[in-house]
Amino acid sequence: MRSVRREIGRYPGRFVVLLGLVYAMFFVMHSKMLSLPEGRVGGVHELLGERAEKAEKTVETVEKMVKPTPTEKAKEDAKPGDKITTRLGDTEYSIRHYGHGIYHVMTGEERRCKFHENVVVGDLNLQPVGKTDPRLKLTEQSGNAVFEQDFIKVTVDPAKSTTKVEMKAKVMTGLPERTSGLVLEDGKYELWNLDVFKYKLDDKAPLYGVVPIVIGISEGESAGFLWLNPARSHVTVSERNVAEWSAEENCMQFVVYPGPNPADVLRQHSFVTGKPFLPPVFSLGYHQCRWNYKDEADVAYVSQHFKDNMMPVDAIWLDIEHTDRKHYFTWDKRLFPKPLEMQAKLQKDGRKLVTISDPHISRSKGYYVHDEAQSNGYYVKDKNGGDYHGHCWPGDSSWVDFLNPKARDWYQGLFSLDKYKGSTEDLHTWIDMNEPSVFSGPRTTMHDDAVHYDGSKHVEVHNMYGHLHAKATHDGLIGRSKSARRGFVLSRSFFAGTQRYAAIWTGDNQASWAHLKASVDMLLGLGMGGIPFVGADVGGFFGETTPDLMVRWFQLGAFYPFYRGHSHHENSRKEPYLTPEQTHRPHIAAALHLRYSLIPYLYTVFWNATVEGLPVLRPVFLEFPGEGVTSHGRTFMVGDSILAAPILEAKVAEHKVRLPGEGVWYEYGTGRRVDGGRDDVFTDVGLGTLPVYLRGGKVVVVKEEDKGIRSTVDLEKVGYRLVVGIDPRTQSSEGKVYLDDGATTTYQTGLYNFKSITFASRTLNISCAHSTPYSPLAAFPPYDVPYTPSTANITSIALYGLNPPPANPHLTALPLPNNGFLITNLSLPIFGGWKLEL
Repeated sequence: MRSVRREIGRYPGRFVVLLGLVYAMFFVMHSKMLSLPEGRVGGVHELLGERAEKAEKTVETVEKMVKPTPTEKAKEDAKPGDKITTRLGDTEYSIRHYGHGIYHVMTGEERRCKFHENVVVGDLNLQPVGKTDPRLKLTEQSGNAVFEQDFIKVTVDPAKSTTKVEMKAKVMTGLPERTSGLVLEDGKYELWNLDVFKYKLDDKAPLYGVVPIVIGISEGESAGFLWLNPARSHVTVSERNVAEWSAEENCMQFVVYPGPNPADVLRQHSFVTGKPFLPPVFSLGYHQCRWNYKDEADVAYVSQHFKDNMMPVDAIWLDIEHTDRKHYFTWDKRLFPKPLEMQAKLQKDGRKLVTISDPHISRSKGYYVHDEAQSNGYYVKDKNGGDYHGHCWPGDSSWVDFLNPKARDWYQGLFSLDKYKGSTEDLHTWIDMNEPSVFSGPRTTMHDDAVHYDGSKHVEVHNMYGHLHAKATHDGLIGRSKSARRGFVLSRSFFAGTQRYAAIWTGDNQASWAHLKASVDMLLGLGMGGIPFVGADVGGFFGETTPDLMVRWFQLGAFYPFYRGHSHHENSRKEPYLTPEQTHRPHIAAALHLRYSLIPYLYTVFWNATVEGLPVLRPVFLEFPGEGVTSHGRTFMVGDSILAAPILEAKVAEHKVRLPGEGVWYEYGTGRRVDGGRDDVFTDVGLGTLPVYLRGGKVVVVKEEDKGIRSTVDLEKVGYRLVVGIDPRTQSSEGKVYLDDGATTTYQTGLYNFKSITFASRTLNISCAHSTPYSPLAAFPPYDVPYTPSTANITSIALYGLNPPPANPHLTALPLPNNGFLITNLSLPIFGGWKLEL
């Protein structure tokens, strides 16, 4: 937002390699202390089947080189999640196997590594993912520990405190958040979350958050490496496939992901660090923010003008100036005297309010948040044991110690409705400045020698401060609700695992074509770090935006998982209805309505993210592993079915789109067929041109475009459309749609519908993959909302590539411009199961 410069493996349930290691130790060494019953060798055969003989030889070799000494009681039936400790050279290593070839390796004092418990979920009920439990080979070489799998080799040098990762890869990606592109180029990268003023593009310098993961990719093969250390770290990349890691403080620990393809690596990463939260539906709509909307009348003005210009918006945002003297969890009573009434008025159009809460707390005497934090010892301390002081927006401030579980519990309680006066269950939260930003600190952050509640120096845990702030905020929004309402949190800073709690945006970008273009790689990179709910400020936060740039940014933003416009108070307002009415505003409105029509599909993709851990916005190579990492420029996939190639440059004469794969693609909206593996060339590149394609063989469920909608709440009344892209090779298509109340956590108890849609033999079929009744009323707050929620039906079906036309005499089929048909005047239940013969 701002900174000081601005002023102021299949065997489920089997611990294969390490179990074999333990068995070999028992069997080969003939120890009197621990003995293995004779029958247990047969047990290894039972586990490994035809691979048993080879595996036993490998185990014997490893045993002789490593000679592990278990510190836990050996179990005859060791399972994923069990831990052994072994010594390589002079260093002791703790190794935990999460199953399916995922290994967590740690060295150093257990106490100093405990922070990993806030990151690692360690889902031990893994479904088979990728290769069948590839073994991790352990050896000692010149005092160094070497850990090897098929595609990756990790060498730990205790003397130099470095960890070298080598992959059989052509390129590596990872280390978000950066502006230097999706591929990790050779050079040194610093991992140190910072508040960066007007950050540079094409730069390896650190930004607001980091996921310390690298993924090696080579012709569809892949492996991953997660560096589990939130201290200041450095990574030196060489030859595009070697990454050497070092940290200034704390223990050394990492996780190895075996792949074998990039999507498998991300699935494995989500098993370890946790699945993303399922966002409430409103948060997938458009959000409007500014530093700052000045009072309640201003908020009402903005909301009304969206309505008058027939532009949907789901949330209005308030920056720091809405508070009383920048005291968070308060309101400026002069400018915002009736916050409950303000929220109720917004809700009549189905809109929400979002307010900001930064982690620095004003040390003003009598400010209840400060008084409680100080009296309970919930602040970070300085090196002398007193409260850590620094300068930030309120002036003299202290920072909540989110590493302290009691401080987190207290902080999340601040969101309760009786504590945060003027709040409702429909008030959501934006957390900023949580790197943490300290205007008076070194590099605008907290001093290294500040002390946290368990004695950790700040430098040891710095990079996870924002992660824990997000956790406390998320838990606070969930905990305040008596109706199981989901909360929405946007955070600027993050670490591995933050996807469980918050959406992320790319911070203080600028109003330029270069920043528009750079946002694509930045968001794709965040997705490859396991964080799917991401966005960049539409129109740019700093600087003035031209009308052409605004149109192109709204078109690109229609595919951002998080879609928000924002602007700095020193710049002109950037609400979309302020663009020229005749020449530009219709194109922005079209982009907004396209976004809202896609929300059922986007919500289904988000559901998939909570199940598999795959991103919403995907590099082409994630869906097509044989494609080059950089061969498609800034073309990207949205889920597995839609490809978008927005125009990101000013006044271009033509626009080329490279379409991947060997199948076919259909231009979305017209049904025009384009073969994969070739360029689609646009010579008409007016402001209305937005290249979007449906993948052949896929079905997506969307909403009919309705220019009268005010927000996602109105979508409840709008009919569904099935868009079917027929694969000409099989004359078939398939897709899925996920439906729940869009607002509560009751889906976690099974209250949702999950439908499978297939087209084959000229018959369209919807069947129930999972169906449990739920009430759409749960999505609506207890305000006087001037509409009645209803379950909309499927009102049309677009069939791309259908030939000959439908023969069913009961259907109204209109020909599309390019070899397809649009069937209209339907009323088919989205919740039921049915077949429709064409």
